[in-house]
Amino acid sequence: MKLLFFSAFVLIFSVLQAQTEVVSVNQLATTESFDQVYTRNCAVTKNGDWQTSRGNQPLGWNWRKVAPEFEISPEGKTVHLQSQKQSRRAFIYTIAGTALAIGALPVGMSGSPNNEFNARAATALSMSLGGLGLITAGLIGANRSHQNRELAVWLRNRDAIATELSPSLQTDFKKIYTQQTIYLYNGYGGFGSKYVKNGQKYAGGLFGNRIKREFEGLEQSMMSFKRFQQNKKTGFAMYSIGLATAISSIFLASNSSRATSNIAYFGGLAVSIIGSNVMTAANNDLRDAIYFRNRDVVRQSLTLR
Repeated sequence: MKLLFFSAFVLIFSVLQAQTEVVSVNQLATTESFDQVYTRNCAVTKNGDWQTSRGNQPLGWNWRKVAPEFEISPEGKTVHLQSQKQSRRAFIYTIAGTALAIGALPVGMSGSPNNEFNARAATALSMSLGGLGLITAGLIGANRSHQNRELAVWLRNRDAIATELSPSLQTDFKKIYTQQTIYLYNGYGGFGSKYVKNGQKYAGGLFGNRIKREFEGLEQSMMSFKRFQQNKKTGFAMYSIGLATAISSIFLASNSSRATSNIAYFGGLAVSIIGSNVMTAANNDLRDAIYFRNRDVVRQSLTLR
């Protein structure tokens, strides 16, 4: 009888201990606790700032001021350092190309006034083409640097969140994060933009009409996405109307007074600039939408496991 009682006690104790272990493993998969971990550790870049729950700080030139943020992620740090090298190289190419292109002007203009193609003209043409080539290489390098920065932040956020999860949950979390979360490929929302999901690049679509499917059924992220679309369209309309007005004022100058033409030109230019800023600001809403979406899809998948 004593042996039976002791065996029953051991069995009950083992079951309770197992249940406690399950709770400790899954406690961060609940809605409240995972959201808190996510909010504490995720960073978003907006308007040249590094934004977290702790506050904002400027990125600095070539993201130097936030370099320590990537120490938590070996992969993220490697990609970040690569993006810095690409950015520096792109800057040098752009400056050198611009100098060549500008230098070609006095060389070409210092030749004889006739229309003969002489050595000076050939030199000026070569300098112009070389400058254009370097500027193009600089733009390509800057774009690649931007792409790597988006990837670096995505990797850094993954590893920062994982540090607060139990070891038993980290493997599942990283798998879900890698397969289901998304990030912007080239950092822009709207025209020709792309995003990455599970290692594959997808078109964002005009005004984000293709990326919209990623936010379906997620209330908070969809609200941010709708603000993005509305502001993007509003900004584009202002930019288009302002630009058209400015261009039209040039051609219609002969049919109106000089003062009226100037008002139309500078007014249209001002509206165009405001519209461009509205479109740029709209991208912040897209980043918010992605931030909320990634939080919700990971939490839901962890809860179901």
